[in-house]
Amino acid sequence: MRFILNFIVFGIIFYLIYVFFPEAFFTLVSWANKTYEFLKDVVLQITEKITQWSKGSSSQEHSVRMAIFIVLSHLGFKPNHSIPSAMD
Repeated sequence: MRFILNFIVFGIIFYLIYVFFPEAFFTLVSWANKTYEFLKDVVLQITEKITQWSKGSSSQEHSVRMAIFIVLSHLGFKPNHSIPSAMD
């Protein structure tokens, strides 16, 4: 119920911004679009890296598990287990 109420309230707020402040509305839309494009690009790059590593296109072969571990460690994820070997 709360989700539906919030959805309606934010819909009305954005509609009022669109009607009374069209320049601000289009600024918000452009920011949302830039954020979406950035996140889409990040996901595509991560997927591409994992695919490259899983096919062994780099000089040193990496398993998919190792690729995921590297990506997560760069994002700040701290696993509770040791580093997986590249020979999996």
